[in-house]
Amino acid sequence: MMNSLVRVFGRMGGLSSGGVLLLAALLWAQPAAAQADSCAFRAASATLVDFSVYSGGLLPADSTGVIPLTCTPAIALGTVAYTVSISTGSSGSFSPRTLLRMGGGGTLNYDIYIDPTRLIVWGDGSLGTGTVSGLCSGDCDVLAYGRIPGAQVVPSGSYADDVLITVDF
Repeated sequence: MMNSLVRVFGRMGGLSSGGVLLLAALLWAQPAAAQADSCAFRAASATLVDFSVYSGGLLPADSTGVIPLTCTPAIALGTVAYTVSISTGSSGSFSPRTLLRMGGGGTLNYDIYIDPTRLIVWGDGSLGTGTVSGLCSGDCDVLAYGRIPGAQVVPSGSYADDVLITVDF
């Protein structure tokens, strides 16, 4: 894999009290290459994982999101092999990652997983984390599975984190 596509995904405010939101999209860059495989994020802004409102109950809050890719193979009728990794975000740790309360005064643990059973934390392949690989030609949606563990007592407000999404192809 010779090229990388990078985007920062973040969660921003605007939710009512007790809410947590994960929105995508602050930055992306792609190296130019002539007559080579290419991949791009389909939207300048998209939702990675939207947790909506977290109540702090005993059960975890689960949500599913999408990393929207478009890949164009250099050869007609071909496919582009890709691998997607996700950074630690503000916590500096893959598990748990940390949402920070906007305006300060609180943190909320969460994780992003590569599988719907939420057993394998999505990272860069180190420290027991996994990455997602596949083949793409045209529009491809890479699914992300989020979870906020239950029983966290936190002040109400909007919480945010920025994670770096890297697509190697």
